[in-house]
Amino acid sequence: MNNDQIAQKSVTLLSPLGLSPGLLYSALMTIKPQRLVLLTSAEGEHSLAEIIRRADYRGPVEVVRVDDPFNCFNQAGQKVDEVLDLIGRGPCVVNITGGTTALQFIIQRAGSALENRGVQVHYAALIDRRDVQAQKDDPWVVGELVRVM
Repeated sequence: MNNDQIAQKSVTLLSPLGLSPGLLYSALMTIKPQRLVLLTSAEGEHSLAEIIRRADYRGPVEVVRVDDPFNCFNQAGQKVDEVLDLIGRGPCVVNITGGTTALQFIIQRAGSALENRGVQVHYAALIDRRDVQAQKDDPWVVGELVRVM
């Protein structure tokens, strides 16, 4: 399946959200999900409204929050269960980029759990090849969508 097919078939986007809005913005712009499920912290959630507005995303948004995005490994089981309850059985694209290492760990565990339930799962990464300062100055540049597996 190529990237265009991922975008056309994706129903739910499961993504981490850290403090940099560009990766989620790129995911929304390239995948064009019908539904968004996010794993983030209270601090990360502050940029969500602007990301959604700039991406012109109009679907439902579900947020799963962690207490400490840097060390939430001990919450993995609970947060995976919350994600599973929200996503159900529809097809899902799992964005493995963005957020902290701990958020990415939980996202990948959730993707595996969805696969074990028989959900059609595609893993994707978003890449912004610009230098770090350019990304900070203007996060609203669409990056590349790469199918991971």
